[in-house]
Amino acid sequence: MAKETYEAMQARLTKVFDMVANKTHWKNPVDATMETATFEAMGGEAAFTEAIVHFTATVPKFKRYPEGVVRVTAAGYYSVPSLQ
Repeated sequence: MAKETYEAMQARLTKVFDMVANKTHWKNPVDATMETATFEAMGGEAAFTEAIVHFTATVPKFKRYPEGVVRVTAAGYYSVPSLQ
């Protein structure tokens, strides 16, 4: 298997992160909801964790609701003192 280029990795992670990133500023806390089917189609917890950690250096939390919705939260880039 060929190694993923940096550009390909960045594009893949950006696509996932953009689905949950704060719309005011990407460095703000993450607090987003989406349909479970969409969440799973994008790669589920593994994909969103990888993307959020990559862009914000914070670990997300996931809450699944019986209505078929997933809530994704993370402290965000601005919460990491060494990154400000």
